[in-house]
Amino acid sequence: MGNSSSRILVLGLYSLLIFFSSDALAQAVTLEVRISASQNDAEEVASGAVSLTSPDLDLMLDRVATGTELKTAVGMLWTGVQIPKGAIITKAYIVFTTDEVGSAPANVRLTGQAANSAGSFTTASFNISSRPRTVSTVDWVNIPPWNTVGESGLAQQTPDLSPIIQEIVNRSGWAAGNNIAIIVQPIPNDTNYGPRTAVSFNASAIQAPLLHIEYTTVVTPTPTPAPTPTPTPAPTPTPTPDPTPIPTPSPTPIPTTTPAPTPIPTATPAPTPTPPPPTSTIPNFKVAFVGDLFLTQGTRDLYQMIKNEGAQMLLLLGDLDHANNPNAWEQQINDIFGPDFPVFAVIGNHETKKWDIPNGYLHKLLDRLERLEQIEGHLICTGEVGTKSACNYKGLFFILAGPGTWPVVDQRIASSSDDAEELANRTVNLIS
Repeated sequence: MGNSSSRILVLGLYSLLIFFSSDALAQAVTLEVRISASQNDAEEVASGAVSLTSPDLDLMLDRVATGTELKTAVGMLWTGVQIPKGAIITKAYIVFTTDEVGSAPANVRLTGQAANSAGSFTTASFNISSRPRTVSTVDWVNIPPWNTVGESGLAQQTPDLSPIIQEIVNRSGWAAGNNIAIIVQPIPNDTNYGPRTAVSFNASAIQAPLLHIEYTTVVTPTPTPAPTPTPTPAPTPTPTPDPTPIPTPSPTPIPTTTPAPTPIPTATPAPTPTPPPPTSTIPNFKVAFVGDLFLTQGTRDLYQMIKNEGAQMLLLLGDLDHANNPNAWEQQINDIFGPDFPVFAVIGNHETKKWDIPNGYLHKLLDRLERLEQIEGHLICTGEVGTKSACNYKGLFFILAGPGTWPVVDQRIASSSDDAEELANRTVNLIS
């Protein structure tokens, strides 16, 4: 590939990529649940003390009489979440309501509690931050200013939390009606604490944090059984009576013949039709295709635009950074999308030197894929990832291959007669 500027391929085919999506047999559902009790939203400070009765939730600074106090964790619990097991989460977010205005820079990290059905918060020390977490995390960075008390709109809406919710719903013990807990904390080594101050349940039950979830469920058509034929009974034969013999000097008796009954046919039931295999394609699933990337602000801006447009998967079409720097490439991806965002890549000619070295591009892609497969609960890719592999993610099937790029073949000249020089007089020297 050349050094052309970065580009997004909205539609079309790429020489190393083949993909298709099967028809969906899915039912789309939208669910909204508010926090419904005082003990279901809480704040924790550095000492470990937990408050269940605050009228607001501070992300992450609290204005107090002595100045400000940093909240190290805010916990929220939604009970009775009616998501069936096996559902595919297509979108999820939290909507807050502004309790106090705030415009200082604010960044936070959201995780879920890794539990089949999370419990209410208590005043036990570190009761929020000590809970087990999901592998999936979502960073909410550059939170817009909250300028109007009572506002509950896009500025108060988190980024997509579907990876977190999907991981919880994929747990073996999940069932419809279980509880979901989300925990908000500062991003490590980030001092942009805001604040952004939201209404809690204690202040207003109808303005408490709202969890919005959109999901699909696979609908398997119920086959209509073939009708079972009803056998028609055969008529019962009526035997013919023997004729009365005429007396003769030597009468010969006529034998009586009993006709054999006609067998009644036995009906063979029709085989039950096998329903088609369920599919899991997500309607309107958004995928970004991009290649020829760099370790520059321009590429970072491109990634940010892709994220802002709501892409749910990123597929990189080779030439990942033009710098042979796997660590910097991964950091650039993680800074924008996070470590668990679905990123797939095919090798380009600029990655060959550091493709399969320890901690190279391949190993970083494999680590990400392993985390993603843990979240999804099933195998996603088979074969040699990024060079000769077949993948199926969210019902989207695609093949990644690197013909002419991988494997790299290095071969030296093997004998004296395989390299030569020709002089002006047309003599050839094989031993120079």
